[in-house]
Amino acid sequence: AEGRDRLRLGKALFEAYRYDAMRGVIGTLRAPKSAQCEAWILLGRAAERKKKDDDKALEKAFDFYEKALACEGDPRADATFLGGRARMTKDPKVARKLLEAHVAEFPDRSTADDALLLLAETEKTPKKQTKTLLSTLRRYPTGDMADAVAWDLVGPHVEARRWKQALETIEQVLEIAPNDVPGRPPGRYRYWR
Repeated sequence: AEGRDRLRLGKALFEAYRYDAMRGVIGTLRAPKSAQCEAWILLGRAAERKKKDDDKALEKAFDFYEKALACEGDPRADATFLGGRARMTKDPKVARKLLEAHVAEFPDRSTADDALLLLAETEKTPKKQTKTLLSTLRRYPTGDMADAVAWDLVGPHVEARRWKQALETIEQVLEIAPNDVPGRPPGRYRYWR
């Protein structure tokens, strides 16, 4: 019970942005594996929050996420997503592997479309990126990232003043999401038509 109580206190400290105090409470936690898994995720998230002040913050965060990869359920889901995101610049291959695992294992989590959007960012060619973005929009047309995905498809054409390609892409977006894309005011993409 002591391990669970310490974890509960650690969560409260995390929510209060008291990361150093949280580390003191759960950093040496000896608890059942499920509690330990949750602690690793919290420790990783706390380390990640220090990235503005600490060049090694993402490395430290990843070390905790990596420990949680052996876990199940929510900690495993968090470890694959947060770990993949933390590795985006340092090791894109590892990031891709983790993000792909996240989407495959947890397709119904709210972070699945976020993971696909991150995967699109790692694509080496615009053609592959467009293919991944369209696939993401098809798979999650009402997801919380649908607007970002749609804009990543349309925006570059608008910004480059490639009107024909912008219109063609808008047609594709509206074909996939005919009731407009969540997060955008109704009619936004129809306006560009």
